[in-house]
Amino acid sequence: NHNDTAPVSLTCTIDKAYCSFTAFPISVTDLVYNGTAQELLIAGAVSGGTLKYSMDGTAWDTVIPTAVDAGSYLVYCKVFGDENHKDSIHICFQVIIGKADGSATAPTAVNGLTYNGTEQALINAGSTSTGTMKYSTNGTDWSEEAPKKSTAGTHVVYYKVFGDANHNDTEIASLSVQIAKADSRVATVPIPVTGLVYDGTA
Repeated sequence: NHNDTAPVSLTCTIDKAYCSFTAFPISVTDLVYNGTAQELLIAGAVSGGTLKYSMDGTAWDTVIPTAVDAGSYLVYCKVFGDENHKDSIHICFQVIIGKADGSATAPTAVNGLTYNGTEQALINAGSTSTGTMKYSTNGTDWSEEAPKKSTAGTHVVYYKVFGDANHNDTEIASLSVQIAKADSRVATVPIPVTGLVYDGTA
Protein backbone atom coordinates (compact mmCIF):
# COMPACT_ATOMS: atom_id res chain seq x y z
CA ASN A 1 0.00 0.00 0.00
CA HIS A 2 3.05 2.37 0.25
CA ASN A 3 6.02 3.29 -1.89
CA ASP A 4 9.58 3.38 -0.54
CA THR A 5 10.79 6.69 0.82
CA ALA A 6 13.55 8.64 -0.83
CA PRO A 7 17.04 8.03 0.63
CA VAL A 8 18.02 10.43 3.40
CA SER A 9 21.65 10.92 4.54
CA LEU A 10 22.99 12.09 7.88
CA THR A 11 26.48 13.42 8.62
CA CYS A 12 27.90 12.27 11.94
CA THR A 13 31.13 13.60 13.45
CA ILE A 14 33.33 11.75 15.88
CA ASP A 15 35.34 14.53 17.51
CA LYS A 16 38.97 14.05 18.40
CA ALA A 17 39.65 13.25 22.04
CA TYR A 18 42.07 15.23 24.15
CA CYS A 19 45.48 13.70 24.48
CA SER A 20 46.74 13.21 28.00
CA PHE A 21 49.96 13.06 29.98
CA THR A 22 50.76 9.75 31.58
CA ALA A 23 53.81 11.37 33.20
CA PHE A 24 54.39 15.10 33.33
CA PRO A 25 57.83 16.48 32.44
CA ILE A 26 59.76 17.69 35.48
CA SER A 27 62.21 20.58 35.54
CA VAL A 28 65.69 19.65 36.69
CA THR A 29 66.70 21.41 39.90
CA ASP A 30 70.10 22.19 41.43
CA LEU A 31 71.82 22.53 38.07
CA VAL A 32 75.24 24.19 38.30
CA TYR A 33 77.45 25.29 35.42
CA ASN A 34 80.05 22.65 34.56
CA GLY A 35 81.06 23.64 31.04
CA THR A 36 78.97 20.95 29.33
CA ALA A 37 75.43 20.87 27.91
CA GLN A 38 72.89 19.76 30.53
CA GLU A 39 69.32 18.60 30.00
CA LEU A 40 66.83 21.05 31.46
CA LEU A 41 63.91 18.64 31.92
CA ILE A 42 63.21 15.08 32.92
CA ALA A 43 61.20 13.60 30.06
CA GLY A 44 57.43 13.16 30.31
CA ALA A 45 55.15 10.64 28.62
CA VAL A 46 51.80 11.01 26.84
CA SER A 47 49.06 8.99 25.23
CA GLY A 48 47.37 10.04 22.02
CA GLY A 49 50.17 12.05 20.48
CA THR A 50 53.81 13.10 20.55
CA LEU A 51 55.41 15.15 23.30
CA LYS A 52 57.66 17.92 22.00
CA TYR A 53 59.78 20.61 23.60
CA SER A 54 60.74 24.17 22.69
CA MET A 55 62.92 26.97 24.01
CA ASP A 56 60.99 29.72 22.23
CA GLY A 57 57.44 28.38 21.91
CA THR A 58 57.83 28.26 18.13
CA ALA A 59 60.35 25.62 17.10
CA TRP A 60 59.39 22.21 18.52
CA ASP A 61 61.41 19.01 18.81
CA THR A 62 61.14 15.65 20.55
CA VAL A 63 64.69 16.11 21.93
CA ILE A 64 64.86 17.50 25.46
CA PRO A 65 66.47 20.99 25.39
CA THR A 66 69.92 21.49 26.85
CA ALA A 67 71.94 24.53 27.88
CA VAL A 68 75.55 25.19 28.86
CA ASP A 69 75.80 28.65 30.42
CA ALA A 70 74.53 29.71 33.80
CA GLY A 71 71.21 31.53 33.61
CA SER A 72 67.43 31.23 33.65
CA TYR A 73 65.72 29.34 30.83
CA LEU A 74 62.10 28.89 29.78
CA VAL A 75 61.25 25.46 28.41
CA TYR A 76 57.89 24.81 26.72
CA CYS A 77 56.20 21.42 26.41
CA LYS A 78 53.28 20.48 24.19
CA VAL A 79 51.58 17.32 22.97
CA PHE A 80 50.95 17.20 19.24
CA GLY A 81 47.92 14.97 18.79
CA ASP A 82 47.55 12.08 16.39
CA GLU A 83 44.64 11.45 13.99
CA ASN A 84 42.34 10.77 16.93
CA HIS A 85 43.54 13.33 19.44
CA LYS A 86 43.78 17.10 19.61
CA ASP A 87 46.94 19.05 20.34
CA SER A 88 47.31 20.06 23.96
CA ILE A 89 47.95 23.55 25.18
CA HIS A 90 51.60 24.15 26.01
CA ILE A 91 52.99 24.21 29.52
CA CYS A 92 56.09 26.16 30.51
CA PHE A 93 58.89 25.56 33.00
CA GLN A 94 61.52 27.94 34.30
CA VAL A 95 64.85 26.17 34.77
CA ILE A 96 67.93 27.73 36.34
CA ILE A 97 71.56 26.76 35.86
CA GLY A 98 73.45 28.28 38.76
CA LYS A 99 76.93 29.76 38.66
CA ALA A 100 79.82 27.54 39.66
CA ASP A 101 82.27 28.54 42.38
CA GLY A 102 85.21 30.60 41.21
CA SER A 103 88.79 29.44 41.68
CA ALA A 104 92.25 30.91 41.45
CA THR A 105 95.96 30.35 41.71
CA ALA A 106 96.80 32.66 44.57
CA PRO A 107 99.42 35.41 44.25
CA THR A 108 102.63 35.09 46.26
CA ALA A 109 104.58 37.68 48.20
CA VAL A 110 107.78 39.07 46.72
CA ASN A 111 110.52 38.17 49.16
CA GLY A 112 113.64 40.10 50.06
CA LEU A 113 112.27 43.60 49.49
CA THR A 114 114.28 46.44 51.03
CA TYR A 115 113.47 50.14 51.02
CA ASN A 116 115.16 51.89 48.12
CA GLY A 117 113.09 55.06 47.78
CA THR A 118 111.04 53.80 44.82
CA GLU A 119 107.77 51.91 44.50
CA GLN A 120 108.23 48.15 44.40
CA ALA A 121 105.77 45.44 43.35
CA LEU A 122 104.63 43.56 46.45
CA ILE A 123 103.41 40.34 44.84
CA ASN A 124 103.84 37.90 42.02
CA ALA A 125 100.43 38.06 40.33
CA GLY A 126 97.96 35.20 40.68
CA SER A 127 95.78 33.78 37.91
CA THR A 128 92.28 32.50 37.28
CA SER A 129 90.16 31.02 34.52
CA THR A 130 86.84 31.85 36.18
CA GLY A 131 86.82 35.64 36.02
CA THR A 132 89.19 38.51 36.76
CA MET A 133 91.75 38.56 39.57
CA LYS A 134 91.92 41.92 41.33
CA TYR A 135 94.00 43.32 44.18
CA SER A 136 93.58 45.90 46.91
CA THR A 137 95.56 47.35 49.78
CA ASN A 138 92.49 48.43 51.73
CA GLY A 139 89.90 45.75 50.88
CA THR A 140 87.67 48.32 49.18
CA ASP A 141 89.37 49.72 46.07
CA TRP A 142 90.23 47.00 43.56
CA SER A 143 92.55 46.93 40.56
CA GLU A 144 93.91 44.32 38.16
CA GLU A 145 97.40 45.76 38.63
CA ALA A 146 99.61 44.24 41.32
CA PRO A 147 99.99 46.82 44.13
CA LYS A 148 103.26 48.66 44.76
CA LYS A 149 104.61 50.41 47.85
CA SER A 150 107.70 52.48 48.51
CA THR A 151 107.72 52.68 52.31
CA ALA A 152 109.33 50.15 54.62
CA GLY A 153 107.03 48.07 56.77
CA THR A 154 104.45 45.31 56.58
CA HIS A 155 101.89 45.71 53.80
CA VAL A 156 98.70 43.67 53.48
CA VAL A 157 97.55 42.78 49.97
CA TYR A 158 93.95 41.64 49.51
CA TYR A 159 92.90 39.65 46.47
CA LYS A 160 89.76 38.06 45.06
CA VAL A 161 88.35 36.78 41.77
CA PHE A 162 85.45 38.73 40.33
CA GLY A 163 83.54 35.93 38.65
CA ASP A 164 82.49 35.85 35.00
CA ALA A 165 79.00 35.05 33.67
CA ASN A 166 79.31 31.42 34.76
CA HIS A 167 81.19 31.72 38.05
CA ASN A 168 80.67 33.32 41.45
CA ASP A 169 83.13 35.73 43.03
CA THR A 170 85.62 34.16 45.40
CA GLU A 171 85.95 35.22 49.01
CA ILE A 172 88.46 37.95 49.81
CA ALA A 173 91.86 36.56 50.86
CA SER A 174 95.05 38.36 51.87
CA LEU A 175 98.77 38.03 52.34
CA SER A 176 101.40 40.14 54.08
CA VAL A 177 104.49 41.51 52.37
CA GLN A 178 107.50 42.98 54.16
CA ILE A 179 109.68 45.83 52.89
CA ALA A 180 112.70 45.93 55.16
CA LYS A 181 114.33 49.13 56.31
CA ALA A 182 117.51 50.08 54.49
CA ASP A 183 120.80 50.46 56.40
CA SER A 184 121.52 53.98 57.64
CA ARG A 185 124.49 55.56 55.94
CA VAL A 186 126.30 58.85 56.37
CA ALA A 187 126.84 60.53 53.06
CA THR A 188 129.83 62.60 54.29
CA VAL A 189 131.91 61.61 57.30
CA PRO A 190 132.35 64.56 59.66
CA ILE A 191 135.99 65.67 60.09
CA PRO A 192 137.17 67.46 63.21
CA VAL A 193 138.69 70.90 62.65
CA THR A 194 142.26 71.05 63.83
CA GLY A 195 144.56 73.95 64.73
CA LEU A 196 141.90 76.00 66.47
CA VAL A 197 143.13 78.87 68.75
CA TYR A 198 140.96 80.80 71.13
CA ASP A 199 139.81 84.13 69.68
CA GLY A 200 136.83 84.97 71.89
CA THR A 201 134.21 83.85 69.39
CA ALA A 202 132.33 80.60 68.86
